[in-house]
Amino acid sequence: MVQAKTYTQAELDQIVEATIRQDRELIVQIVRALPRNIDGNVKQGWIESGTGLTKFMSGLNPPADQSPEKPAPVPEPTECRENTGVYLRLISGEETLTLDPTDGTETLANAGDFFTGWLDPDFENYGTNVPGSATPKMNIAVYELIENGNFREVFGSLANDPGILCLGQGQIIQFVEKFSKWLHPDGRVTLMPFKVKFEDGHEELFVADVFRSSGGRVEADVGRFSDGYVWDAEDRHRVVVPQLKLGS
Repeated sequence: MVQAKTYTQAELDQIVEATIRQDRELIVQIVRALPRNIDGNVKQGWIESGTGLTKFMSGLNPPADQSPEKPAPVPEPTECRENTGVYLRLISGEETLTLDPTDGTETLANAGDFFTGWLDPDFENYGTNVPGSATPKMNIAVYELIENGNFREVFGSLANDPGILCLGQGQIIQFVEKFSKWLHPDGRVTLMPFKVKFEDGHEELFVADVFRSSGGRVEADVGRFSDGYVWDAEDRHRVVVPQLKLGS
């Protein structure tokens, strides 16, 4: 007879915390994947009676042996590529979009007063609430997605080193405030990468996805750059990065 393993209270707390964290991240990914144009009456019906939502979600439980593959590693840094590839198309080419200098102290996790529609708690949970370096006056470019791809593929079509594509967190806030007309007009997301340097010295890349709700309020989610989620080009999501000098 196999004896059941006993757990300490600390081990049980860790198991519960890991399960809650995984469920929370799953819910965020499901919400991201939902079409932005779902009718409000349908949403309210799901809220009042779970039957319709259960039916809608019933086909989303894959067999255990078909879990998603781990995302491929980020390519080694090299120079900026001349060709953006098939993933992105420049849409701001005829307009100069310039961000003012920032002191690097603003963080997205503390911008709840600005993102009044929704601010993803994972900005805090992932530890992104870390001031960065000051940023100079900078021109930026806006692209739209024309081919399905994950973060590694989409941003990798612009540069082999994704770090040179990162904006400061204060620059992301400034872009939304100063150039709000360049946010996707149909409620789809606008993706903006940023980098966080943690106290232990390691750096990690994240992507903020910002959009306007049907009520006009600005909302912001966050994902890890290593996330393998594939963004649908049919929605023509937008991408904002520094304006790159070819061969830099």
